[in-house]
Amino acid sequence: MSLGCGNRPSWERVFPLPLGRNPRMCTIIKTIVMSALAGALALGIATAAVAGEFDNMCSWGLANGKMVKTDGSVNAAINGKTYCFSNEQAKTEFMKSPDANLAKATTVYGEKHG
Repeated sequence: MSLGCGNRPSWERVFPLPLGRNPRMCTIIKTIVMSALAGALALGIATAAVAGEFDNMCSWGLANGKMVKTDGSVNAAINGKTYCFSNEQAKTEFMKSPDANLAKATTVYGEKHG
């Protein structure tokens, strides 16, 4: 009686498949697991891709003198640079006067990280 699928790779020794699996079922399971891992990796890369100005601090928060870290998921491009916001409302308020708010945010960020 064989454990798992024929010649087992090292990962199957760590995570053994249940007794009695047929080779076709093993192939299906491996395909599903590998697809899930590839999707998780792709999502991680996509999420990590946002790198905003001000070390991903909320630009609206900075314009108001506050240091608020964001995850970068809410952002806007201004003059070819990415600026992050803590939420959509902060982004909306900032964009009412982007040039003035950007000047304030730059000053505050410079004072804190100068």
